[in-house]
Amino acid sequence: MSDVLLEVLDARDPDGCRTRKVEEYVHARRPELHIVLVLNKIDLVPANVTAAWVRHLKADYPVVLFKSGTRLHRGGTVAHAKTRADEATNKQLTTGDCVGAEQLLQLLKSKARSDSGFGGKSKISVGVVGQPNVGKSSLINSLLRHKAVNTGDRPGITKHLQSLHLDKDITLFDSPGVVVESAAGGFTSEAHLALRNCVPLDKICDLHAPIELILQRCEKSVLMDLYSIPDFSCSAHLLRSVAQKRGKLLRGGEPDVDAAARAILKDWNSGVLKYYTLPPVPDESRILETSVV
Repeated sequence: MSDVLLEVLDARDPDGCRTRKVEEYVHARRPELHIVLVLNKIDLVPANVTAAWVRHLKADYPVVLFKSGTRLHRGGTVAHAKTRADEATNKQLTTGDCVGAEQLLQLLKSKARSDSGFGGKSKISVGVVGQPNVGKSSLINSLLRHKAVNTGDRPGITKHLQSLHLDKDITLFDSPGVVVESAAGGFTSEAHLALRNCVPLDKICDLHAPIELILQRCEKSVLMDLYSIPDFSCSAHLLRSVAQKRGKLLRGGEPDVDAAARAILKDWNSGVLKYYTLPPVPDESRILETSVV
C-alpha cells in the first residue's frame, strides 16, 4: 500500500489525462494517502502556460514540475539539473538532463521525515500512476539516475507492477497505464485515446476518426506547412495529399491514406506536431493552441 501517490500528467493536456477515478477512490478509501500531481514534459509547453496550469491544479493537490532525462551519461547515469524547474530556461529544458528531480526528491524525503514520530526517517512507499505514455517510467528512471524500467513511445510498455528502491527509506512502485472512463460514464473513445497515444497505431480500427479530431484542434495552415501540401477541404483530402507528398502509394498509384493517417498520428504523439491546452476559464471552455516544431 502506498503512502504517497504521484499522479503523472502530460503538461500539454493535464486535465485530459488526470485519472479522476483514482483520485475519487483515494478520497473515499485512503484519505490519508498524499496525492502529488507531477506535471511532466514541461519542455513541450511555453513557460507561461505551465505556470497557468500550476495555479489551476494546485487548488486540488501539490504540483511538481518535471522533465525526464533523455540522455545517459558515461556509466549509464541520468544527470539532475540543479536549476529549479520553475526557473529553468528554454536552453536548460532542451538538454538531455532531468529537470525537477531534486524538488520532487526533497518532497518525498520530507514526507518520510514527517512520518517519523521521533524526528528520524520513516520508510514510505510511493505509487506512480497515470495514463499510458505520460512518462511514468521515464520519471522513475530519472529519479533513480539510471535505466531501471523499460520505456518507449508505444502504449503498454509497463505490463506489471514493479517495485524499486529509491533509497533505503523510499520504495517506488511503477504501474501499468490507467485508461480512464469519460465524464459521460463510458470509456473514452478510441479516437481520443489515439491522440493520447494510449492505443498502438497498428491496433486502431478507424484511423480517420483521430485525424478528424486533430483538424478540430489544429489550424489547416499548421498542417500545410509541416507536410508541404496545398490547401485541403477535409480530412480525406488531407490524407490523400500527405500520402502523395510522402510517396505512400498502393498498387496502381492510389494514395495509401491509412499510412498517411498513421504518419500524422505518429507526429502528433511524438511532439513533431506540437500542441498544448490552456487551463479552464470560468465558463469551462478550453482552447487548444497548435504549432509546428
